Amino acid sequence: MGALDIYCAICGGPFRIPTVGIKSATIQSDNLAWLERLLVVGRNVATNRAYVSGPGTVEDYGWVVVDAGEDVNAPLPKMMIGPSGGKISQSAYCDWGMMGDGSDFLVPFPVHCQCFEMLEKAHAGRTRSSGQSVSLDLEHLRTVMQKMLQGKTDSLGGMQYYEFGQVLGECIWEEAKEVEIRKPYLYDPTAHIQLDVPLRKTVASGELAAVPQHPFARLPTELLYDVLEQITSSDLLQLIDATPAILRRLDTSFWRKRIRSEMPYMLESEIGMPSIEADWKCLFEYLLKASFLVRVPDLKTLDERSMTIASRRRVWQCAQQLLNAYDEISIPSVQE
Repeated sequence: MGALDIYCAICGGPFRIPTVGIKSATIQSDNLAWLERLLVVGRNVATNRAYVSGPGTVEDYGWVVVDAGEDVNAPLPKMMIGPSGGKISQSAYCDWGMMGDGSDFLVPFPVHCQCFEMLEKAHAGRTRSSGQSVSLDLEHLRTVMQKMLQGKTDSLGGMQYYEFGQVLGECIWEEAKEVEIRKPYLYDPTAHIQLDVPLRKTVASGELAAVPQHPFARLPTELLYDVLEQITSSDLLQLIDATPAILRRLDTSFWRKRIRSEMPYMLESEIGMPSIEADWKCLFEYLLKASFLVRVPDLKTLDERSMTIASRRRVWQCAQQLLNAYDEISIPSVQE
């Protein structure tokens, strides 16, 4: 099993492309290659400082080889390979058990490069919303991750990991059926997606006049928006279906704000600047369906864009869970 016995501390996914459950034509897909690129969030025992390494790979059971990177707190390279210079070779997950309750500072946490990127973006979003702009504190993050071990040796016991959460350490990556079920969540969560917003269907004025005008649809715009912001996405869509007149009151700014709130992992650049006649409800429904793969009877019918969105949503949720602990856990400063 080798590298499939160790997992990303942020998303819980493997560091190798599973060879079962995925068609051979897909194994070389760029959308899956990201699984093999990792970095480590470690602690330099010589300086007692946390650091993040450059990119690397899993080489053998429990061992990773990464570039030293640009972090000044990283340990000195143990190997000089190629023109790029130093490499750091060290154990990872196989030694997590020795970390106990997290009171010591020994073994690095391996994470996918893309997962760490999404963690940084999620943190940046939080600080911006609070009027600040603060980078991740690696000292704090590293120690929070140790406290979240909770006796586990192959994952952070305090993390849910969502679609992967109940199966860590059970060798699911060697069972074709199990891999096929989780295939959508193995796609590169940072891959750019280009969304095509459909146009609304033209409705004759006579048909509009025939639609009953529910009193709720006559509320002042500001009050209507305030009310709609308080209900779930499912209730919003049901309300629109029951009262079509409401849909005509919802402009582009409403839908953009709703997408930012419900799906902050979607980028503005991916949505673009749709026409004034864009069918935002249709786009919103698609994004919800792709994010959570609801009412999808056969995963084989999914396109790569939908699977990328589903993977991104899962990794984003994992990052948010780790950041919740990052914000809530108070940790004394590491002594010099």
